[in-house]
Amino acid sequence: MSIYRHIPAPPLNQYVDFFWYYVDLSPDHDREHVLPDGTFELIVNLQEIPRKLFRDAASTGYDAFERGWISGAHAKFLVIDALPQSSMIGVHFKPGGAAAFLGVPSDELAGQVVELDAVWAVPFGIGVINCSPRARQIQNSVFSNGC
Repeated sequence: MSIYRHIPAPPLNQYVDFFWYYVDLSPDHDREHVLPDGTFELIVNLQEIPRKLFRDAASTGYDAFERGWISGAHAKFLVIDALPQSSMIGVHFKPGGAAAFLGVPSDELAGQVVELDAVWAVPFGIGVINCSPRARQIQNSVFSNGC
């Protein structure tokens, strides 16, 4: 098992608190509680197995997420599955930081977990995102090809 965390350089660090990545995570439990912290999280599943977001701590009902999703700011904890040999990568945004990249007002995603394909105009993983002007400016300064 390996877990990595990277704090970005300017100007991205104005919006992103850190990037995270783990490979071959093997927890000794099957569910995890994710505490609310007022931020957005962008998550990419690096495996073919869909991930589960349970409706509450005691529920067997869940929503499944396959490739990538964004979790808005939440008022209560979330319950997710914890699978053996998991591999994921994600972006933990600073409070208010995700707005420059979403293309939708962040209050529309508050309290929700949504597939990335539903948020961005281009299917996730196929092309570049439909960027807001501010996101385009940031990405052009960070990445050579922009968006």
